[in-house]
Amino acid sequence: MENSNQPIFIIGSPRSGTSLLRLILDSHANISCGPESKFLTEMSQLICEKYWFALTEYGFDQAYWQRKNAKYFSDFQMEYAQQRGKKRWAEKTPTYSLNLDLINSLFPDCQFIHIIRNGNDVLASIIKRWGYFKGCQFLFRWKEYVNECQRFGASISSERYTEIRYEELVNNPEAILKNLFQDFLHEPWQDNVLRYQ
Repeated sequence: MENSNQPIFIIGSPRSGTSLLRLILDSHANISCGPESKFLTEMSQLICEKYWFALTEYGFDQAYWQRKNAKYFSDFQMEYAQQRGKKRWAEKTPTYSLNLDLINSLFPDCQFIHIIRNGNDVLASIIKRWGYFKGCQFLFRWKEYVNECQRFGASISSERYTEIRYEELVNNPEAILKNLFQDFLHEPWQDNVLRYQ
């Protein structure tokens, strides 16, 4: 599968390196990866879960609302990319990791990059950023995120799902990123992705 316009979703637990990977992808001349939108998480509440009853009165089924919302999301991401001279968009919102079946139904040709970081380091990062209480709350969520992403990844083609280890990315960035861009994303290698900052 080599569609240079495929959307890209960075998935993984919070504090796993998703922001690092966002900046790296965004530094490529062909890929735009803006700040977290959280849009699809909120949208899932409307068209699939909490507030779905409010839309049923209009007489359209869920597939209709999914198509409309997918088009809206894709359109604004593409317009943002084109404003920056890029041809492809990516999105990084860690909470999407718990809504992958929905995202896959909205964008059936998209690619997923799952970044995994050692759970102890994730916990330490959360405590450093948000405090001990938040770290305790998240203690078992890391496993939930990783398991959900891997469960989903096993259900789709390896051309659409790949995993990166945070530690390997940090210790050997060029080799890991060459494999990611050339072999998975089918994008030409550009040295500037190593100078993302």
